[in-house]
Amino acid sequence: NHAMGYDEKRKTVILFGGLTIKVPGGQIALGDTWEWNGSGWSQLHVEGPDPRWGHKMVFDYNMGAIVLFGGNNGKTILDDTWIWEGSSASWRKMSPEIHPSARSNYGMVYDSMRGRVLMFGGLSADKLPLNDLWEWDGKEWILIMEQAPPKPRYNHGFAYDIKRHKSVLFGGAD
Repeated sequence: NHAMGYDEKRKTVILFGGLTIKVPGGQIALGDTWEWNGSGWSQLHVEGPDPRWGHKMVFDYNMGAIVLFGGNNGKTILDDTWIWEGSSASWRKMSPEIHPSARSNYGMVYDSMRGRVLMFGGLSADKLPLNDLWEWDGKEWILIMEQAPPKPRYNHGFAYDIKRHKSVLFGGAD
């Protein structure tokens, strides 16, 4: 339940958060940032988002940064937006006036044709599946469809097919 994204600026993969099991304490949310350089992992000791799992990270080519949204910290479902800026190797919290509701286990892709990050569905703070579609333009979240045609779902696959210029959604739970 961690998230990873390719950092085009640093030419590395960034991993953030996740969930581990600690006996006898049970599940623990992680809040560490790691970098894969092609041959090994190293932990980056940087200030960033609170520990979480069930979030997603996608590289936004227009911004030149990785976008992270929401997730679950074990007590609540989150609705915050963070940017990983590879040029400075740092996290920056964004404060858009309008943003998606708190959610975890949603789908997020970068639509290279439109130059936007898309987010679909997920599990709400009330533990209900969602089917809204949002778009990140680099500064703000924009609601595209309040109830998109696919049925509400979470834990689904969501990928961008660059050859056909289409977002592809498959499966999930309702």
